[in-house]
Amino acid sequence: MDVNLERFDTSTVLDVLKSLYSLILVLVLWEVVTQMGYIHYYFLPPLSDVLARFVELTQSGEMLDNAYLTLKRAFLGLAIASVFGVIVGILSARNRVATGSSTRSSRSGTRSRSSRSSRYSCCGSASVTPRRSSWSQSARSGRSR
Repeated sequence: MDVNLERFDTSTVLDVLKSLYSLILVLVLWEVVTQMGYIHYYFLPPLSDVLARFVELTQSGEMLDNAYLTLKRAFLGLAIASVFGVIVGILSARNRVATGSSTRSSRSGTRSRSSRSSRYSCCGSASVTPRRSSWSQSARSGRSR
């Protein structure tokens, strides 16, 4: 495997450090604040202790077992939620209330006579007309209030 060292100049390294400086700053502050005792060990253990424990669990194989169990539970939860989500979605799509269909329409898809009588009708009565506000009446007649 041939490594081209000419490609990695100091500007590339500086660019990478510039993009990671906030992460590095947070990690350094984490270690300093916890080592100085500003935050109790129970709430936030020092980064050095966390990394030491990570290495210990990885070498013993316990980390891999726990990662497997965590991923298994996460994917099982995703599968269960997906099944229920699809079922609820299908039921919602078939429900007349959820789709906004009128409960008075017949099954063949034609509208009943009462819903055809007037756009503003209430309960099939064509005598009910929409009320207009006094503003719209004065605007139509050209008068101002």
